[in-house]
Amino acid sequence: MSFPFDAPVLEGAVVRLEPLGPGHRAGLEAAAEEERGTYGFTEVPRAEEWPERRARLERRIAQKAAARSSASLSEA
Repeated sequence: MSFPFDAPVLEGAVVRLEPLGPGHRAGLEAAAEEERGTYGFTEVPRAEEWPERRARLERRIAQKAAARSSASLSEA
């Protein structure tokens, strides 16, 4: 499911929630190589899984951009 608008960035004193994008890649890759004891309920891929995950992330970003473009064309 995609939305025809940009998701809002939610920010408070302690946390910031924002849509996932290419700028998050390095941090995600670094986190995936840390000690995994606290990841009991979260799927975190290992470095060897990143080429596949990276391709999937790039496809999703492209799909989101295409949906945005399509939505803006239908509004015109």
